[in-house]
Amino acid sequence: WRKKPPLSFEKNVGQLNSHVAYWARMGAGSVFLKTTEAAFVLRKAKSARAARSFRMSWVGANRSASCEGEDELPGKANYFLGKDPSKWRQNIATYRKVRCRGVYPGVDLVFRGDEHQLEYDFVVAPSADPHRIALSFEGVDGIDIDSDGQLVLKLAGWRVVHRRPVLYQDIGNFRREVAGAFQTVGSNRVTFQLGRYDRNHALVIDPTLVFSTYLGGLGANDIGWGIAVDGLGYVYVTGITDSTDFPTLSAFQPVANGQTQFDAFVSKLSPQGALVFSTYFGGTGTDEGRAIAVDGTGAVYLSGGTTSADFPTANPFQQRFGGVVDAFVAKLDSSGAVLLYSSYLGGSDRDAGYGLAVDNVGNVFIVGSTASANFPTQTPLQSSKRGTIDGFVAKLNPSGTALQFATYLGGAGNEEVGSVSVDDNGSAYLAGATDSDDFPLANALQPSRAGRQDGFAAKLNSAGVALEYSTYLGGADNDLALGISVDRNGSAYLTGATTSANFPTVNPIQASWGGGSGSSFGGDAFVSKLASSGSALVYSTYV
Repeated sequence: WRKKPPLSFEKNVGQLNSHVAYWARMGAGSVFLKTTEAAFVLRKAKSARAARSFRMSWVGANRSASCEGEDELPGKANYFLGKDPSKWRQNIATYRKVRCRGVYPGVDLVFRGDEHQLEYDFVVAPSADPHRIALSFEGVDGIDIDSDGQLVLKLAGWRVVHRRPVLYQDIGNFRREVAGAFQTVGSNRVTFQLGRYDRNHALVIDPTLVFSTYLGGLGANDIGWGIAVDGLGYVYVTGITDSTDFPTLSAFQPVANGQTQFDAFVSKLSPQGALVFSTYFGGTGTDEGRAIAVDGTGAVYLSGGTTSADFPTANPFQQRFGGVVDAFVAKLDSSGAVLLYSSYLGGSDRDAGYGLAVDNVGNVFIVGSTASANFPTQTPLQSSKRGTIDGFVAKLNPSGTALQFATYLGGAGNEEVGSVSVDDNGSAYLAGATDSDDFPLANALQPSRAGRQDGFAAKLNSAGVALEYSTYLGGADNDLALGISVDRNGSAYLTGATTSANFPTVNPIQASWGGGSGSSFGGDAFVSKLASSGSALVYSTYV
């Protein structure tokens, strides 16, 4: 995993307003520390007009408190501004932390963090009073505490979240957690609720402040359906938008084409949340980005569905729109401005791509559902549609010019393949849902359908001609496998939703159905790990 670099706090030695003690650049802007407050300037772009600022002050704090840097970093800061050398500032020390001592009697305030989040710890000495601590916010449109206990600051275009505080005491060699929560007082003030703790030992109150931004325009619907992260921490998102002012940058398609409802979009954000590129993607019909992946070069792959007869294509293996709704698959270069390939994938009825994966040599696997009797097949495991709606699995060569295989997958009822993952050998792991009693099985853990709709898990060999295993996974009611991932040992991890009180569980953290309605499907979530052979569950639990 890529470790995020720490914030680098600079001491103010004349390069800033004299009221500032220390300051740091964050990915989203800057923070300026004083003895009684922190001022934040947040930017979406380099334009000052895109900036928002707010202040967080500690109410009733000691104005004579002193702030000092701790854990000095190797980097130095230098300012050579103007022609007068007396105004230059050189070899300014930088620090990992800043400690403001005695902001309240017996209470220090410590700042630290990384490029995208800021942690501030109130360190309460033994016998000191933590109830004196209070925060006030100026320049925000409002404050709220959400259902997860997070403090949310409302700023137009920004989401600034203080994660639910973590409270603890280090006593001997053990760390003991203490109950605690935010509590609002009036319209802009916040205090901390505290559980019982040992007043003979120091107490730490540790919230984390996280900055993020909305992604959308003035339309009614901007929805992210798929997300991917590369090895450097860049984030890639695809989905649907009906906004004609959706934010675009370095765009392959800078304006919306959709004349009916939606265009797809593709956006790349830096590890700090800044927009790197963002583009519409679609024709004059409705286009939906459903799945996204990224390879080691930063090239972006996406799939979804389209009703556009003029959908943007490049080097397509299927040049023409099949009819009603087609799936599509496309590849953009790392800049987001060049379409390397793009193709329809579908027959004369309804087809949609739901999942996407890229193997280690650039082959692309697309999965979804089809109602077309003439869906394009290539060396298929199953050559014809057997039910009203079947799942499909297709593998595309690295250049995007040809299908290596494409097959139906289903029984006499209805299926969809919702997710795909690929191992180092090129085998495809599939997850979805079926209501067929004759769904194709191999070495099945669960050989028969248990309810009205079951989830399923399957492993297809790299040539697409044989199932290494395929099994139902479900109980007496409705079950839907929504996601799958595979580890280096070939074990598959599945998640989804279930309304079955007898969903198969093994070594569960939650053994019984909670009966909740935590998704649009309803019921409980589940998480299951399937052994590499596919013949046993390592664990399976309700959540």
